[in-house]
Amino acid sequence: MQAAMIYGDSPDFDTMINQLKILTGRFRLLQEYHILENIIKAAAAKIDTDKSFESEGATFSTPVHHLTDLYNPAGPTNKTISYTVKFIRKANKWVFESITINSA
Repeated sequence: MQAAMIYGDSPDFDTMINQLKILTGRFRLLQEYHILENIIKAAAAKIDTDKSFESEGATFSTPVHHLTDLYNPAGPTNKTISYTVKFIRKANKWVFESITINSA
């Protein structure tokens, strides 16, 4: 069945799961104004380099705030959207786990 459905080399299980998590995050942001990859990049910049976070399976969650319209100042018509981005430590690197859109 795999030969008939997937062309080329099939990804390993962890790669496939990570890609599904990215796809799930993109679905969550369909009605939003921001791109998932930019939110992940902003959240990854906040990861602490403390050695206590270096154990396998450690998790890190951080809020990321963006204005609805980046070109206008904050105000009643330009709300701040808050996201919570979660990472997990796998194979000595931080891997995106999930994103949550926080209600205002």
